[in-house]
Amino acid sequence: MKKIHEKSISYALQAHSVSLALYQKFSPEVGSSALFLGKAYAATAEEKHNEAAERYFNESLVAYKEALGMDHPQTISALKVFSKWLGLAGKRKQAYELLQESFKAQQNPCNYFNKQAAERLYIMGCICLAEEKISEAHQLLSKCVQIQTAIYGSQHKKTKMIQELLDMMNRLPGEQKLTKCLKQDKKQC
Repeated sequence: MKKIHEKSISYALQAHSVSLALYQKFSPEVGSSALFLGKAYAATAEEKHNEAAERYFNESLVAYKEALGMDHPQTISALKVFSKWLGLAGKRKQAYELLQESFKAQQNPCNYFNKQAAERLYIMGCICLAEEKISEAHQLLSKCVQIQTAIYGSQHKKTKMIQELLDMMNRLPGEQKLTKCLKQDKKQC
């Protein structure tokens, strides 16, 4: 399996080099090849590749932001992938700040109320749960449910799943609340 990852990374590096040669540094094409390369490094799950994965995830995000803007679905998608990876790599604070900054950088205020915003709020809520910031997690997940209810309806599985988590958070007292929510969240995030 290790050889397959190394070969995949080698091909991804070649593709990224071609992309950089053919297109401007801040283009969707460069963003796409950098994102793929970041995913390839991240897929190895080896600590020695974390720095490279982070570098390419960051490069993809910058390329997309500069070429397409923060509101574009490709930029938001790269942001979600990068943030999830940061969380898995133990850099939850950095992931949270990146997601939070994405809301501030948006040009169109209507973009606070869409599927991508709900997904970012969900990831932020998961990060807060992992950091044991229960009230902040509850607030973020509540906003997420409001958006999902408007988009999908109250009976959609995404809406129901997060609403059930919120209901559970509301029912449980103090210490028990934290422990059960963290166990539930690990299954969902």
